[in-house]
Amino acid sequence: MIKTIDFNDPNAPALLVSSFRETGFAIINLPPVDFNLLQQCFAAWRGFFKNPDTDYVYDSESGAGWIDQSLSEKAKDAQKKDLKEFYHYYKGQPCPENIKQVTDDSFNMLFNLSSTLLKWVEQALPNEIKAHFDRPLSDMVSTKNTLFRIIHYPPLNDCEDTDGIRAAAHEDINLITILPPGTAEGLQVKTIDGQWYPVDAKSNQVVVNIGDMLQELTRKYLISTCHRVINPIDLTLPRYAMPLFLHPHDDVKLSDQYPRANDYLKERLRELGLLKEAKPA
Repeated sequence: MIKTIDFNDPNAPALLVSSFRETGFAIINLPPVDFNLLQQCFAAWRGFFKNPDTDYVYDSESGAGWIDQSLSEKAKDAQKKDLKEFYHYYKGQPCPENIKQVTDDSFNMLFNLSSTLLKWVEQALPNEIKAHFDRPLSDMVSTKNTLFRIIHYPPLNDCEDTDGIRAAAHEDINLITILPPGTAEGLQVKTIDGQWYPVDAKSNQVVVNIGDMLQELTRKYLISTCHRVINPIDLTLPRYAMPLFLHPHDDVKLSDQYPRANDYLKERLRELGLLKEAKPA
């Protein structure tokens, strides 16, 4: 099952890669994270979703902004859209001024944690895997491309279409994802025997998981694992989550098939309906 790893354990790098190899996920216990700051960030975005500012609607060119439930993404091969709305925060892109500082501070804190975790991963990977990298793993990550997604899963009795689930089964696109504890349960990971297993991080822990780009980069030595967010029993219960999706620089070589990471990203965003091709003049 998913390993819980103490941040200060001297064997943490090996334990992290071992957990990734087994489940694609790990829980980091007592990381250098200000959880009070994250709670402030949650509170700030609750206010936004109660009264969204339409000056900050999603811009498909920059990838930033608010995507309401009617426009929400659909997981690859899913028949229904996810029951959620979310805001894409990128460094240097528009964000409501009253919540920009707490959002940026939270981004920076989680990004710094991710740099450490990526160094651990590289330290514990076999040399024959690292030989394919065009630069150190921690140097691949771009602050500009990294996405901080603030998600609101509304109460189901407020949803227009309740045939779907909060987030259908999917794998993440990026290198790794840092996920602070959500405000309610629901996250599940699919084990190799096809069973769904709940991921319940405590208030002083963060979840980290592999994305498809890291799978591609490591020639499937590390496997990106399918996960989902299921609906609650209590239909009036909302849920908030704030994953940080660590993305590489555009020119990072993932594999011979994907010599530029940006080409892989665009391919996946088209599948999700978040990237529209410009129509010829």
